[in-house]
Amino acid sequence: MACCAIPGIVDRRRGTGRVFGNLSWHNVPIKDDLQRELGLAVLVENDANLAGLAEALVHKRYKKVIYLTFSTGIGSGIIVNGKIDPALADSEAGFMLIEHHGKIAPWEDFASGETLKKRYGQLASEIEDPLIWEAYAKDVAAGLSVLLAVIQPDVVIVGGGVGAHFEKFSDALVHQLNSHPHRMFDIPPIVKARHAEQAVIYGCYEYIKQNI
Repeated sequence: MACCAIPGIVDRRRGTGRVFGNLSWHNVPIKDDLQRELGLAVLVENDANLAGLAEALVHKRYKKVIYLTFSTGIGSGIIVNGKIDPALADSEAGFMLIEHHGKIAPWEDFASGETLKKRYGQLASEIEDPLIWEAYAKDVAAGLSVLLAVIQPDVVIVGGGVGAHFEKFSDALVHQLNSHPHRMFDIPPIVKARHAEQAVIYGCYEYIKQNI
């Protein structure tokens, strides 16, 4: 058995990629194509869900997990009791509409790793200016505060290319979240992914184990 991770919404019954967030593909028959080429049964799942599954199984003491990947876009996975939550498996937090500097925009349009690079001309690994990270933390908090209010997770795990450098903006992010007015919930632990840039691969392995 094999597992294919895609950056978009999956039709699990048909094994197709319905919509791809950063690619102009629609209704791609991934399962059929790969099974024909590989001669194996193939599972198709969202990449952030798979990364979240892997990280949730590392942090087993938490029942309800939000995994967020900050890279080309913003991906999200919601894991409950060590499994991808079927009711929220197609959630795409990066496409939440958020007010930002007087305009309504998808969260990932102003808080993704790609946006960070375009705005400052540097990769997350190269940015050391704390003022840049404070500004970025504010943009991340704008969307994360909504997720916390709705999902109320036990932990938030941050991964992806930017998440690999979470220590650079973790304190600023928690400060921003604690500063939001009218907050009716506690801020859960927010931690860096154990495998910030390889979690999807580990998630594929765990997903296959759960579906054998």
